[in-house]
Amino acid sequence: MIYLLVGHRGVGKSNYLSWLKQQDVFSEFQFLDLDHEIESRYGAISSLFSSKGEAAFREIEEKVLNALIEQASGPLFIALGAGYMKPIPEGVSRVFWLRRPTDQKGRLFLNRPRLNESISPLDEFTERLDERNQRYSRQADQEIELEEGQQGLEPYDFWSFGAGDLDLSGFDITWQPSWMGAHWRARLQSLLKTGLRRIELRDDLLDESQLKDLLSELPKDRRVLSLRRWPSSFVNLVDLESELTDWANELGDCQITSPGVISIHDISDAESDQFLQAAASAKAVGAKIKWAPIIRDYGHLQRCHDVFVKSDLVTTFLPRSDQGRWAWYRLVTSDQQQLNFVREGMGSAADQPSLREASRFSAVCGKSFAAILGQPVQHSMTPPTHQDYFALKQRAVLRVDISDLELTKEAFEFLMSLGLTHAAVTSPLKIKMSELVDKQSEAARRYGSVNTIRRDSGQVVGHNTDIDGLAALFADLDPSSPVIVWGGGGVKPLLLELLPKATFVSARQGLSDVPKGPQQVVWAVGRHRMDQLPWPSDRLQVASVFDLNYAEDSPGIELAMKFSASYRSGSIMFFAQAEKQQEFWSADQDLLETRYGLK
Repeated sequence: MIYLLVGHRGVGKSNYLSWLKQQDVFSEFQFLDLDHEIESRYGAISSLFSSKGEAAFREIEEKVLNALIEQASGPLFIALGAGYMKPIPEGVSRVFWLRRPTDQKGRLFLNRPRLNESISPLDEFTERLDERNQRYSRQADQEIELEEGQQGLEPYDFWSFGAGDLDLSGFDITWQPSWMGAHWRARLQSLLKTGLRRIELRDDLLDESQLKDLLSELPKDRRVLSLRRWPSSFVNLVDLESELTDWANELGDCQITSPGVISIHDISDAESDQFLQAAASAKAVGAKIKWAPIIRDYGHLQRCHDVFVKSDLVTTFLPRSDQGRWAWYRLVTSDQQQLNFVREGMGSAADQPSLREASRFSAVCGKSFAAILGQPVQHSMTPPTHQDYFALKQRAVLRVDISDLELTKEAFEFLMSLGLTHAAVTSPLKIKMSELVDKQSEAARRYGSVNTIRRDSGQVVGHNTDIDGLAALFADLDPSSPVIVWGGGGVKPLLLELLPKATFVSARQGLSDVPKGPQQVVWAVGRHRMDQLPWPSDRLQVASVFDLNYAEDSPGIELAMKFSASYRSGSIMFFAQAEKQQEFWSADQDLLETRYGLK
């Protein structure tokens, strides 16, 4: 067997190889990194790019890969470079596309060759994104979505290679047309063994020939046939009256005598005439409603949730958004849903939880959950960092995307009513959260912000561990050299305490006078704000960058690249404060009062 791993720059292919190598189940395999093999034969890749150009390098890539496959004497994993664009050689058993949610945002690299120096480093990544996505999709037999901050293999990873079991009971999945490759039967059986309730077959995604093949292999009690067109391809293939069918309300009056489900996608107000009419039609034919509206905000989510839990007719409520904001909700209500779709890869809706998220949630089987609260949270490393800690408490750790304006008392109480008991709180919510908790630690009161909460006996208590993280980040900062703090936001009081002699610069206004000499820059501005803000002047001499962000598209990385400055990532801060968060969550009542000064 020869398995290839493909994926974007920085996705983690080399790390993934090292994790696989540590597992006994893969002890017969050899593990190779194509870039490393090229460098062992031809020298540094950066030198090859500069001396021979990219086109010549791609020829070398193909030559070395073919040689590795021809010389293989046993099972083999090979990680390919992100830009590999030649045909997949014969002899390869399967190709796996490793992807992460932040692939679409782009990444910056301090130690990799530039591919196009005429544009910004981030544009260099994103200009190749669509083409590479399409290429990986063509090459891959299966997608494996990695968690941001993932620290090792999980059951989902072993299952992906046929080396372990996975529990997805209580969830459903939509069969994708891209799965109809050479290994589709094996994939189908693998999915069925996970305990998935049903596999959805949609007539708008699959052609008649594909539907016929799948219907012949997929047991009737493990499938749902979704009609998104009329006349439907299903009419020629099965007796729809004997199947669990899902009729899209947008098609008009139901043409089936006894559909199991009526889907409503384009109506977001349960009190509207359109919804009431659709509900009456569903009731008339004995169908249940699957409601999947676009949800605008937390107030809208709560109103729709109330309809769902009180209705005997609406048995599935799957909120949708363009950004995938509501995956956490679909997880915490999974035991209440008649249908609840998960995804492999992109899936058919952004809010579908990934297979990894669903299997992890199923493993803890708890009614309560912990979370990272903030916006954005897609890149957050909080879930994998704290998952083992909370698994012992039978809690999953979820990403809850919520803005500063949305974090009201009502929204916070709604989250707690769904099971929220612990949370890490990120910008821009820290100051707002300090107004919502019942009690605060001395540190939270001192800095006027809360980044850690726990709920005990009906009361919410808040703490701030940012000071511990910042102290770790600044361990190598030279207090005798000039320091500029660019931005600051909710952590500015802490920065003032730690760096009393620093020059604080408003990110909106920038520097009016550029100081002379080398500067240590503390960077506290996220990528999502940079479109409206000025960059530091080219005349500024940046010697080192201490980045409060750890996102891989952070402007702090770009600043360090531009000035050839040393760089310390905000991940140092993150892991130091995360350790202190667990100490706070574990403290008993006496310790909360004596060590943390809870009031």
